[in-house]
Amino acid sequence: VAALLALEAVERYPYTWQAELALAEVVRDYRLVWQYDRNIILLGAPFPSPDGTRFLIPFNDGRLQVWDLETYEQLLEVQAYEGKAGNFHIALWSPSGDRILTRSGAEIPRIWDATTGDLLTELRAHGGLNVAWSPVGDQVVTWASEREDTAIVWDARTGEVILSLPGQKGIVKWAGFSPDGLSVATSLGEIYDVETGELLTKLPGYEGLLTNRRQLQMMWSPDGQSLVASIGGNIAIWDSTSGEEILHISTGSEDEKRAWWSPTGDRLLTIAPGTRAPFNIWDANTGEWLCTSVSS
Repeated sequence: VAALLALEAVERYPYTWQAELALAEVVRDYRLVWQYDRNIILLGAPFPSPDGTRFLIPFNDGRLQVWDLETYEQLLEVQAYEGKAGNFHIALWSPSGDRILTRSGAEIPRIWDATTGDLLTELRAHGGLNVAWSPVGDQVVTWASEREDTAIVWDARTGEVILSLPGQKGIVKWAGFSPDGLSVATSLGEIYDVETGELLTKLPGYEGLLTNRRQLQMMWSPDGQSLVASIGGNIAIWDSTSGEEILHISTGSEDEKRAWWSPTGDRLLTIAPGTRAPFNIWDANTGEWLCTSVSS
């Protein structure tokens, strides 16, 4: 639009330096720098590397590519999965950006060298449908396997199992490392010590949910002191050390909500997944409602 307006002004109206400058800026700053093959489907938007110098693209034919964000040169292509396994896979940068973790619903998770494309290790004991790095990238957790009812913590260098977290009343549907990487929480309301495997805390209020075959996807606070989860139209916050429920927020709606911490951990954002409903922001210390977005 900017280019069309600038051209219209230059060609049809008396010369002005503002119009010429606007056209020059459009030509300089809004060039087409990269275009993917439209016959191949991207499995999500390109993912920038942690240092912001590269981006990663998974394709539905099982390939993944790494590109330079400044020169837009392709740096790497890896055939991560073959056949139908390539139709549904994801790829995640390690926190340091030196490795790439991939998983597919039909295949085992794999870890690749982000520079050479070499396959470094495979997490062979578990076909986890979901994967996540630890904060420092030395470990990986997998969960929601089609073949297992556990969550597993792995050594990201050797591919060896460090810890197997038992499931209960169905598969584990979420697992996540604490910000310091020393603990891992699961959707069963349990927090484990990663090094010893000791059950540190079992959060109250889960038994009824598990009886109804429901599990919660939780989220660690930025300082690791709390966990938040949504239960229908309610938001609960637990102390991650004592397991005590420290805050309960009623959203005033029975619709299922998801909750996210603000970067500073003093506010919560809630929204119904998969909808265009307005989001709400709450005070994470008092539970006070702060504001609501306006739907367009």
